[in-house]
Amino acid sequence: MDYPSVKNAALGLLARREHSEYELRTKLKQKFPVDEELLNTLVAELVGLNYLSDERFAEMYVRVRQSKGFGRERVMRDLQEKGISSELASNCIEQIDTWLETATHVWQKKFGVPAEDYKSRMKQMQFLRYRGFTHQEAERVVAGCTFE
Repeated sequence: MDYPSVKNAALGLLARREHSEYELRTKLKQKFPVDEELLNTLVAELVGLNYLSDERFAEMYVRVRQSKGFGRERVMRDLQEKGISSELASNCIEQIDTWLETATHVWQKKFGVPAEDYKSRMKQMQFLRYRGFTHQEAERVVAGCTFE
């Protein structure tokens, strides 16, 4: 495949939303039979032009996923699946200090009332853990010991 076609496809993908380098490479490989050398050249060019940035992608992804009610552990796992390094993912996640507020909001939206018994409490905890909140965050929210 020729370079301009692959570059146009990459620019089209990046015009729609941010992508990680790994995501962009994967999508281009699926669409075009490209060799690694061409892909490396294109990615290097896009990074050099600041059209492609793993850091920018990770920051945006963390904000969006938190706003949709997911916790830090789930967001970390998702970022790693998208090819973001653990260090970069941790840095972006630690910039946000409202994870407990998010957990409280998610809990209120789903349950709204304190657990009446052990089984209900465990169900609420399990839900928050599934959404990616830490054990401590889930425990504080379910116990009603939030910061408010």
